[in-house]
Amino acid sequence: MRTSTLVAALAFACVTLAVGYRAERHLNVPGVAPGDQWAMMDFRDAVYYPARALLDGNNPYDGPSYLRTYPVVNELAPYLPGGLVLGVPFLLVPYEEARVAYFLVTVALMVAMAALTLRVCGITTTAARCLALAAVLLASRPGQMIALLGQPTFFYVIGAYLALGFAVRRPWLAACGLAICASKPSFGLPMTACLLARDQRTVVARGLALTAAASIAVTAWIARAAVTQRGLLALAADSYASFTARPMNQASASLFRVDAAALAARLVPGGIGTREELLIGVAVLVVALVVLRRSRPSAHACSEPTPAAAAIACTATLLCVYHQAYDLLLIAWPAVALATGRWRVHPRWVCSVLLATFAFPFLNYLATETTVGAPGGTIGLGYLWWIAAASLNSLALAIAFAGSVALTRRRVAAFPPA
Repeated sequence: MRTSTLVAALAFACVTLAVGYRAERHLNVPGVAPGDQWAMMDFRDAVYYPARALLDGNNPYDGPSYLRTYPVVNELAPYLPGGLVLGVPFLLVPYEEARVAYFLVTVALMVAMAALTLRVCGITTTAARCLALAAVLLASRPGQMIALLGQPTFFYVIGAYLALGFAVRRPWLAACGLAICASKPSFGLPMTACLLARDQRTVVARGLALTAAASIAVTAWIARAAVTQRGLLALAADSYASFTARPMNQASASLFRVDAAALAARLVPGGIGTREELLIGVAVLVVALVVLRRSRPSAHACSEPTPAAAAIACTATLLCVYHQAYDLLLIAWPAVALATGRWRVHPRWVCSVLLATFAFPFLNYLATETTVGAPGGTIGLGYLWWIAAASLNSLALAIAFAGSVALTRRRVAAFPPA
């Protein structure tokens, strides 16, 4: 046991040093557009300086003012106001030290997430297993993106796992997880719907109450600032419009989007419109909710969600609304459950195919700007290569979702709930 722990710790340390070295080579300069210096840019634009704006009495949702006042490149993404307090502890030190501290917190959260993943999979948690899984997650494509960009995705994934995994036995803990998850609507809204489909109304009510309390408090603080005549809602709408107008966030032009609407926009000649994107997302979510509703435990059951239910909830969350490649860390739960035999799927070839679809996004290092560049500007392999590289993660995710739904429906038909 001591040997395995030492080997796992060494592997995790090596991966951490490798990722940290790459981040140090590409650290961004505040106020400079990302060229070769792109590391920790999301921490700068979405964590540190929004919190600084709050404490300065400014409105971070006022895009033009935010860009003029602080050394950021992008306007604030559509987070709920309560989620902006995430960056407040890092304001105790200057930005240069804060980004180092944030990187170390990200590494520590990787170990915490590994332990939580083992727990929700029903696997005995040991130091060796936690460190080994943390090394794998940090070395994966989404794990590297989170650590290098300074994305706060870890918080939302941990919150989603707490909400799904502890809703029955520890409802207050699950409610806190949902409150964390709900601070980013692209995570919170689908997860809330999935919990309601499983009759977890108490958890949802408590979680949304916590979210509302935090957001109302921060909104009241923002309202104390000198807000323009257009008002808070109009400024938030402008911020969202600016966010969606960026090429990297558009369905047909983004290399990193993994949702179903982005997949359809790339494959359909001429792309699709906003109405079609919305219909595709609603269709995916409705299918997931129907299957989760039919497969929910009986009124007297006291069990945590099965890996199949977690797989449906996690893949549907990623497919039904805007998500980037770093959010793929959300499917670590079903991937680990399949790899360790905690999710038993028969026949064996079906299990292998399903495991491959869940594991592929973690191993796909092709969809990078270094490899394929922008649409039409690839490394000589043409536009079709860009389409393929940009769509593989979404396609694997869609197959994983369809397979999870089919397996769950078959089991429900054979063993209907009491």
